[in-house]
Amino acid sequence: MQHSDWRLILDNQLTRVRTWAKYQDDQLLCRDEMSADDANALADRVTEARNENDWRQRLRRSTQNHRTHIATIPAVVVNDLIRQGIWGNPERMTNWLNDPSNKLWRTGGGHVKIRET
Repeated sequence: MQHSDWRLILDNQLTRVRTWAKYQDDQLLCRDEMSADDANALADRVTEARNENDWRQRLRRSTQNHRTHIATIPAVVVNDLIRQGIWGNPERMTNWLNDPSNKLWRTGGGHVKIRET
């Protein structure tokens, strides 16, 4: 991405996400970016968490554990999910989490289900 027209408005050191903005045709456009190294480091941490916390053993230890860490999703991806209307919609979010192409962000195995109350 060329930054000649874009202006850095946020450089979040915690999430390692940079947010750029520019005006175009009387609209404010924003773009988030994360370096490949930071994204790969996050993916490695998720893989380590998945390997350390085998989901089958957690399930056997306690069937009453209704809150389980199921994913670590970078802010860049969350922002995109918000724009697509997936974030905040339980059914669409469940489908997104169960999609094999998004397995990279899952910290456990199994299948995510919407809990019926």
